[in-house]
Amino acid sequence: MNRIRSLKGIELANFELSVIQNYNGKKKKNFMNKVYVTGHLNPDVDSIISTILMEKLLKWLGIDAKGVKLMPCDEITTNVTKEIRCPEVPLIKLEELKNQDIFLVDHTHPISSIGENFPANIVGIIGHSPAYQAAKAPFVINGNVGCAARLIIDLMEKEKYPVTNQEYLWALYALAVDTCCLLKISVTKEDIELANKWEKKLEISHQFLKEKTLFEFNSNDKIENLARNGFKNYSFSGKYRGFSSYIEMINVNEEKMKKIEEIQNYIEKNNESDLWVLIVYNFADPTTTIYYYGPLAKHFSTKTYNSVADRGTTIMPEIRKKITNLVESKQI
Repeated sequence: MNRIRSLKGIELANFELSVIQNYNGKKKKNFMNKVYVTGHLNPDVDSIISTILMEKLLKWLGIDAKGVKLMPCDEITTNVTKEIRCPEVPLIKLEELKNQDIFLVDHTHPISSIGENFPANIVGIIGHSPAYQAAKAPFVINGNVGCAARLIIDLMEKEKYPVTNQEYLWALYALAVDTCCLLKISVTKEDIELANKWEKKLEISHQFLKEKTLFEFNSNDKIENLARNGFKNYSFSGKYRGFSSYIEMINVNEEKMKKIEEIQNYIEKNNESDLWVLIVYNFADPTTTIYYYGPLAKHFSTKTYNSVADRGTTIMPEIRKKITNLVESKQI
């Protein structure tokens, strides 16, 4: 029978990791395979750190686990994870996961990683996008929190895993990067309290963390890399394909605005989706501006939030809802 429990106010379905394997490490008769842990297709800081932490926890529980990624990391993720000395997550080909047991982290549906119809067995999911329904799996957590790594740390503590300061540091950076150093309007009181607790524990000032986890886009990078920064793909109403990406600015000037125009032109010419959503964050104001491209873009107008709006809990759910309404009203 599926269990519903609560972990620090987070509703959990199929909470016990024993549905994957008994806590004492004793193999279940029907569960003898290696578990591959992977984040979403274009891994960011939280995706990589969540992969590392989940692999560690599963191994500690006696499960043969291996963390992997399916695409190379972008420059920001590479630099951040190197700075805080994260172990390298091996890059593999998707075909290597065929018919394997897979644990998804930092996303809630295989469409964001291995593909919706890819032949594999999803044994676990840990995500932080409660606006989206998670795929079915024996073990599911989809919490309204700032990052997936935080949920895994919660699990580690619950299971009496001896969390090290290095692992707390990784989770703190994942939380800071994913929430734009707690500036996003979706940040909860619990996220702020937890970040303050970890900063104190690790003797890190918030200003230092801010300097390390708020990023200015590199205007010298290739346009195609800038256009696909933070890239994610979506399925809307089961029939429309969507993309999203974002640009971050700490200081705005004429040169950066011209570069953003180049990025927009690139997306217009190269978009292969029904709707590409480009999110531009300006941390100085702060504001968030949303641009739309593709066949469905005619149903949207450029939108600006007078805050740092979260992609997963604010921007994309609003877009998904509008597309659903358009489909139901037969406007598309």
